[in-house]
Amino acid sequence: MRGITLPAGTPTEVVAFVGDLWWRPNGPVEDPMAPDHEVLRRSRLRVPDTADVIVPGHGPAFPAAGTAPLWAAGAAVAAAPPRWRAPILEPRTRCRAGGAGRAGVGGRR
Repeated sequence: MRGITLPAGTPTEVVAFVGDLWWRPNGPVEDPMAPDHEVLRRSRLRVPDTADVIVPGHGPAFPAAGTAPLWAAGAAVAAAPPRWRAPILEPRTRCRAGGAGRAGVGGRR
């Protein structure tokens, strides 16, 4: 299984962008595309120890502690606490095609 988890620190929490380590907050608990389920399980166990929020590859962000679907054997999928809200991310700056007036991420036009 190849992939990368990108942790990003904010003033209040650590957000982990995990790609396909998790597809969505509610699963699938057992990834049908994973070539090695033991590697998947070990990788999923590491993320909640370092991150507060998980951003999966195909769904909304969810809190890491106690809610992440870890693996099929004995892992319960809990609902997110009712007061939790996904972090608000700054909108991206759109770039014009071409040269003049082009803005990068965080740049000015």
